Amino acid sequence: MQLRPTALPLASSAPQDAKSIDKAARALEGEFARMMIRAMRQTGLGEDASFPGAAAQYRDLYDGQLAEMITRGRGLGLAETIRRQLGAQSASSAPPSAPLPLGRAAAAPMPLYTGVTPPALPIAPRAPTVPGASPSWPRADDWQATPRQVAEAARPAREGASRAERFVAEIWPLAKQAAQQLGVDPKTLVAQAALETGWGRRQIRTGDGASANNLFGIKATGWSGERARNLTTEYVGGEPRRESAQFRVYGSMAESFADYVRLLSGNPRYAEALRAGGDGRRFAQALQKAGYATDPHYADKLIAIAEGPTLKRALAGL
Repeated sequence: MQLRPTALPLASSAPQDAKSIDKAARALEGEFARMMIRAMRQTGLGEDASFPGAAAQYRDLYDGQLAEMITRGRGLGLAETIRRQLGAQSASSAPPSAPLPLGRAAAAPMPLYTGVTPPALPIAPRAPTVPGASPSWPRADDWQATPRQVAEAARPAREGASRAERFVAEIWPLAKQAAQQLGVDPKTLVAQAALETGWGRRQIRTGDGASANNLFGIKATGWSGERARNLTTEYVGGEPRRESAQFRVYGSMAESFADYVRLLSGNPRYAEALRAGGDGRRFAQALQKAGYATDPHYADKLIAIAEGPTLKRALAGL
């Protein structure tokens, strides 16, 4: 990515110079973050089940807030690099009131990442309406936005599809076992895990950044085991509201499936969903009706993934 030279007017006094430089550096880093997120959206896995139809406007608002979160504090390290280079140029013999062309701030190419690892950014899991239920907002909030993950997410869609296929291959035996116990279609369980975790890319994280292995976004209500606090978005009156919540941490994906089976089979509110049997559409609609998630589009998203080309391609490769 190339940054076009842009004139940045700096004030004459030293304190004001520093303030202007900081403001300009953060603005450029924020714009870079927004461009980076747009590039990630363009290299998705196919259907965008998280933001269907008219909900695309929420995606833009969400991406803007995500860019702001990424650049908060130490950010990506780009702002600090720009500040150092502009500060050195401002202290030179050039008149401080003259516009500073960004393109000539340094003769050597400016690194976009300085090696400073930004703090982990918890990105909101989809929030449930009842204790123990699943979140319903795309979890950029359980994803740790490190530079390495940003680079991986921006790879071509073909590599993204391979990631989805690996995720499906890893959980398919567990999904079949759980589906047999519940009497439902295993493909629907895989689709729900894919919806909750972004095909394994955006799992709930513990405080040290490790995966919580929570494939179904189950909250920690009534849970005596380890917990992980993440940001979540709960829908109230059809409108998203961000809040912090604790989620269950499992030692493995197998434990996550086992707890999911216990949740559905042990709660009468999910009886109708289990009666759907192999009908994935009825199962998804009954889950939403029972209050598994507050997202009004949760069932539609689940069905779109279950019947979409990405999952079909992944299952065909098994």
